[in-house]
Amino acid sequence: MLRVWSTSGEEFPVHRGELQDVAGLKLRLRAQYGFPFCLQQLLHGSLLLENASELPFFADLQLVLLAISAGSREAVQELVAYAALKGNVRVARLLLEAGADKDSMDREGMTALNSASWAGNVDMVRFLLAAGCNKDLRDSSGLTALSRACSRGHAEVGRLLVQAQADPNLPDANDGMTALSHASASGQVEVAKVLLAAGAHKDRNRNHVRSTNRLTKA
Repeated sequence: MLRVWSTSGEEFPVHRGELQDVAGLKLRLRAQYGFPFCLQQLLHGSLLLENASELPFFADLQLVLLAISAGSREAVQELVAYAALKGNVRVARLLLEAGADKDSMDREGMTALNSASWAGNVDMVRFLLAAGCNKDLRDSSGLTALSRACSRGHAEVGRLLVQAQADPNLPDANDGMTALSHASASGQVEVAKVLLAAGAHKDRNRNHVRSTNRLTKA
C-alpha cells in the first residue's frame, strides 16, 4: 500500500497493485480522487519524483497540486481531451481553479465545451456554462458546441446551450450549416424540436431545407 498525503495532512490511500512508475500513480490518483495529472507533483521526502521514476514498494509520498499559467498546453489538453470528453467535473474544476484557460483548444482543435457537447456529458456542459465558457465559440472545424451536440442527437445538451443563449442560427464557419441543419441531416427529431422552440430558422441553409421540413413535421 502506498500512502499519499496532501500538504494539509489528508491521506489518499492507493493500492500499489501493478503500478510501476510515478506516471501510473498519477493516473490512479486522477481516476480515484480527481487530481489532474498535469498539476500533480509527488515528493518522497525532499526528492521530487519524475514521471518515469520507479515507485518505491512502501512509502509515504507527499502530493502537491501546482498552479499554472492560463496558456498551459498540458492543462488545456487534459481539460478538453480528458475531463470534458469523459465528463469528469472534479478534474475540470481543479484545472480551472489552477488557472487553465476554459476556452482554449487542444491539439485536435477542440474546446472543452465543444468536446463535452459532442460527448453528451450533461453535467460537464452545465459546469462549463456556469464557469463562463464561450457558448458560441467555433472549434478548428468551424463548429459550435450546439452544432456538435445536435449532430449527435444530444437533446438535453442542446437544451442547456439554448437556455444559456447559444445562438441556434449561428452557421458553421466552413460550410454554413446550422445546428438545425446538423440535426436534420442525422434525423434527430427531439433535437430539432428543441432548436425550433428556441427560434431556429428552418430555411437558414438551403441545402437542407427539404430534410429540415420533413424532420420538423415528424
